[in-house]
Amino acid sequence: MTGRGDDVDAAEIRSLLDACALSEAEMRLGFAGLEDPFELESTL
Repeated sequence: MTGRGDDVDAAEIRSLLDACALSEAEMRLGFAGLEDPFELESTL
């Protein structure tokens, strides 16, 4: 991901991206433990 601009707060962007990362516990659950809000499982 790249970005340009004088008003970009790198620390805020890193914080937002870090908040999206799965925890170790979530990683151990695999996909079965995650919600499917877009109901993509039914399209496979």
